[in-house]
Amino acid sequence: MNVSFEVTRQQFTETCWLFREKLLNDFHFRIGPGTDNHWPLESWGASFQL
Repeated sequence: MNVSFEVTRQQFTETCWLFREKLLNDFHFRIGPGTDNHWPLESWGASFQL
């Protein structure tokens, strides 16, 4: 499976920091109806601990 996201530079920076510090608990996304072996991401999110 290949998944791509469009994010802002700030979102990317914050998510990378959470990965690096091992604070990211959960990463989830919702896939919409697909056609021709392509399914759009309707939403995505993550949970973390501080």
